[in-house]
Amino acid sequence: MVKDKLNHYRSILLERRKFVLETIERLRELSQISDGDIDLGKRYSDNLADIGSDSMRREESFTFISRELQYLYRIDNALNLINSGRYGICKICGKEIPKARLKLVPTTDTCIKCKRLN
Repeated sequence: MVKDKLNHYRSILLERRKFVLETIERLRELSQISDGDIDLGKRYSDNLADIGSDSMRREESFTFISRELQYLYRIDNALNLINSGRYGICKICGKEIPKARLKLVPTTDTCIKCKRLN
């Protein structure tokens, strides 16, 4: 792949990486108990619904963090492929991945044909 194209994909991936890291940080902040280190016994007597809502919010945050971490892994993998000169080459068949696919899914490491087979 041409160096200019590689730099183009690298910049897209680095932008997405930055956004994902910011998203993870926001989600981690949201997953903290908003009332700080309040004694659970005291909170229990205050309102069970609030405790359940806090717990549900934290669980949702952990699910979203997990999803974002998986995407971060795919971004880092694509950046490593760029650095090694293997970006844009299908890891299964070894053929060049069409530019249209890379434009839509810059983290991909398989062509659409191989993706459909697996």
